[in-house]
Amino acid sequence: MKSINIIKFLSAIFIFLFLLSYGYSQVNTDSVYKSIMVIKDPLERLKSLREFINEYPELENIEAVRTQIFYAAIETKDSNLAMEAAQELIKNAIDVATIYNRVAFNFAESNMWLDSALVYSTLANQLYEKTYGRKRVPFLDTKALVFYKLGDYEQAYKTQKEALALYPKEREWDPNFVEYYYHLALYMYKYLKNEESLILMARCSFFGMEEATKMLDEIFSNENLPYTKSEIYKKSAEEYFRSTKQLEEARSIVALGWAKQNILMDDAYQLAKLSVEAINENTPVDQIATSYTTFGVINVLKGSYNEGIQNLLEAEKYSSPYNTDLYYHLGLAYEKIGDTINAYKTYLKGVLAFTPELIMERLKVLHQNMYSSGPTLEEVIRTEIEKIESFEVEKFVKPEGLEKVVLAELFTGSECRPCLAADYAYDKLIESFHTNTLGVLEYHLHIPAPDPMTNEDTEARAKFYGVNSTPTSIIEGTQRISAGGNKTIAKSRYEVFSMVIKKYLQKSPEASIKLDVKKIKNKINLSGVVKTTRKDVKDLKFFAVLAEEKVHYKGYNTVSEHRFVVRKILPERNGISFRNKKELNVKASVDLSKLQNELKDYLDNFEKKANRKLFKEKKYAIDENNLYMVSFVQDEETKEILQTNVLKIE
Repeated sequence: MKSINIIKFLSAIFIFLFLLSYGYSQVNTDSVYKSIMVIKDPLERLKSLREFINEYPELENIEAVRTQIFYAAIETKDSNLAMEAAQELIKNAIDVATIYNRVAFNFAESNMWLDSALVYSTLANQLYEKTYGRKRVPFLDTKALVFYKLGDYEQAYKTQKEALALYPKEREWDPNFVEYYYHLALYMYKYLKNEESLILMARCSFFGMEEATKMLDEIFSNENLPYTKSEIYKKSAEEYFRSTKQLEEARSIVALGWAKQNILMDDAYQLAKLSVEAINENTPVDQIATSYTTFGVINVLKGSYNEGIQNLLEAEKYSSPYNTDLYYHLGLAYEKIGDTINAYKTYLKGVLAFTPELIMERLKVLHQNMYSSGPTLEEVIRTEIEKIESFEVEKFVKPEGLEKVVLAELFTGSECRPCLAADYAYDKLIESFHTNTLGVLEYHLHIPAPDPMTNEDTEARAKFYGVNSTPTSIIEGTQRISAGGNKTIAKSRYEVFSMVIKKYLQKSPEASIKLDVKKIKNKINLSGVVKTTRKDVKDLKFFAVLAEEKVHYKGYNTVSEHRFVVRKILPERNGISFRNKKELNVKASVDLSKLQNELKDYLDNFEKKANRKLFKEKKYAIDENNLYMVSFVQDEETKEILQTNVLKIE
């Protein structure tokens, strides 16, 4: 009897030690990986990453580590090591098209294996088109870059032109896509040497593309042209103003571009002033940030430091930590008036999301002068990042008498690394705002790679808004707010989202939604009455969205718990019309067993079309005890949300 107890005791000790060591290794893989990634010597980093994979072959995100091995090999400038790492990455890839494209791009950027880069790029484009039934701009952009590096300027220009023809015309004036248009301008100039290419390059320059600015300076310094640089910049601005619907944004962008190059300063000041004066309650958040940033920067450059500080502090309320112009010039203005403490704090904020050299240089000088005997700058930055990433939120208490419920919609993807900030910020919104105040919906898309929570309805909603990239955050149907970035950005985005939500809560709802939702076995029945106070109802539609409150899945972006995942839009994915009536009787139902089969069929067919495995796990199973119905009335023309209703399905 005693021997049996001893055996049990020893077995228990063994299991405890095993679990302890297993948990310890799981927790510490992240810290080990981080310690490797700070190794500056690329060859040493490469060796350490290979050892890391050998030590932990079952890593969930092993493809991300293999990608870093490839990047380190590229950094060594050893072409054989780079090719070896590339082949290993391709051999183990889940999304082969994306990896082919990644390898081709990095080979082209590094001027190595250019013939192989062309082969890989061609395969990437073929595979993507076969899988999705369409071409993709970033993949064609890579192919054009390879042609350019090979010296085939004609083919580079034609390929880039083919790529950008896939975008709607308005993308040409969107600063978020400036890199693609700069490539077009560069290839066009190398091939055709025409004025049109310089005008396009000038636009890219005031969109913030430093390569475009440097290239224009080089061209005007080395070539005898029949026009001046200022004339090209003015022509580009005039063309921009004529073509865009976002005039205030255009004014801000042009003004900032001119001011930073110290050209046309008086014109830049007047444009920036007009942009700020045009701000009203309907101005998009991102535009407010841009307008005040531009006016602030110009005031600082003109020596009006106090005015510049005032403008830039206003801009900061709406900006993300990626706004280098804001933090650099605000810090500079504080230095100019002798306020080194605020200058230090401002520069510090500007290096938390990433580390722009311009700001780091000033921050290092101030840190050395002010805190030479304290913690290192690296320690200070690390502490600030940890503080921001673990931020807490307070529960919002809805004031009595407010009847509005706001709708926040997020287009995201489990493979989308820049979606981290938006996903975490939305998690905090859900934590802060009750469902009687805020309805949240998250639509998963196959961007940049296949996502197992995507379905036909999420794709239809993306088409409704014209969403082509993730993350895209839309509040109340009209407020698109930039949300991409790493986890450090989440706090900033949450604060901006919250500010906008609270503003819309003050509005009176123009519709009322009274619904009854019941689940009987596997069937969910929806019935009720929806009314509107609007006179013109011709564009009004009602939507009811079945959302799963939590879905567990870890993709490349490392988010493991996805919230309010859209599963089905009822009764029709494009909404139901009020048909010129102010009252709508709603009756709809969904069979969960059939819905699961539909979701599975969609994912199966998606793979079948690609003729290969795309998903490591297909998330079609629905937890029937974890469902919400989020319904809303929306103006199809203006995209305004009149009212939202959120019900837990019991």
